[in-house]
Amino acid sequence: MNHDEVLRARVLLLASWRLSVPERVEAYRVLARVSPDAYAPKLTEWLGSALIQMGATPERCEELAGEAVEVARLVRRDHPRRTETLRRALARHQRELFALGRRDEGLVLGEELAALERD
Repeated sequence: MNHDEVLRARVLLLASWRLSVPERVEAYRVLARVSPDAYAPKLTEWLGSALIQMGATPERCEELAGEAVEVARLVRRDHPRRTETLRRALARHQRELFALGRRDEGLVLGEELAALERD
């Protein structure tokens, strides 16, 4: 990991009141690679915000939702926010898959969601 990238991302977030959603998402992408427990839940939330605010195509929405799931899975299993973060990301990704008519893939995520609820 490039330390300059990490420093730049942290400085950007200090000026968070001026950041656009894409800038904030990019900063959290960098930091989530370095400290997933601290930044992956935040990145997951901001990817959800990006879906709403960016007016992306359905395909791009599904891509961002899939990224959010992968990021949520980086959080260690005993982290207090992991289950809720992963649940939200899976549910969002499932909705995006259903919207694209990719029902079988969405049902697989539904099984994972159900397993989370049982744990």
